[in-house]
Amino acid sequence: MNAKILFVFLLLSGCAAVAQSTQPTPNPNPPPSPGAIVDPDLGNVEWLRYPHWAYSIWADYGNGVGTRTDVRAVGVGVRLGRVLTREHGSGCARGTLEYDIDLTPAEIYHLPTYTPRGSSVALPAKNYYTAGFDPFVAKWNFTSGRKWAPYVAAEGGIVFSNGDLPQGDTSNVNFTSGAAFGLNRFDAGGNAWMVQGKVYHLSNASLGLHNPGINAAVQFKIGYTWFK
Repeated sequence: MNAKILFVFLLLSGCAAVAQSTQPTPNPNPPPSPGAIVDPDLGNVEWLRYPHWAYSIWADYGNGVGTRTDVRAVGVGVRLGRVLTREHGSGCARGTLEYDIDLTPAEIYHLPTYTPRGSSVALPAKNYYTAGFDPFVAKWNFTSGRKWAPYVAAEGGIVFSNGDLPQGDTSNVNFTSGAAFGLNRFDAGGNAWMVQGKVYHLSNASLGLHNPGINAAVQFKIGYTWFK
């Protein structure tokens, strides 16, 4: 009888141990919930360490380089982004992958007097009113810090203008591609100020008879991001 009781006791104890071992281990650092105050010991960069939505407003200023230093652009826009992954890597390279889309409802390009290649006729300076969007903004966020989070990004987009840009028989549709480096500075509420620099190229991809484009330009952007 005692042997049967001991056997039942051991069987129940074993089942309890197995059940306990199969329980999922709680995440010691769960992702912050919307509106949560992030643990100051972890730092507000925690918002970039887990999948989250990001909503930004920004303003930019661009300037041509090389032979087009007198080309200028200024605009405003919004960004919708999603942190897609948890952290990968180690050390300073540890980070997360983010995908964004930029919408630029208003940007003004100023192009100075321009003489097309092979022509002796100078075309007058002109201001262009443009709108566009960047459907491809792939970012790597470096998340080893607490309040500061730099990132690198590859960007590609399309620009629609109210005339052929640049002057001449070109096209009112152009494409942009570039590489960016930016920095997020998180505040106490878990949102972040953003500054970014980008080097980019503008071209109509031969949609027009001529494609002088803007071979190289730099753009500086400042904005504010809310994480949800």
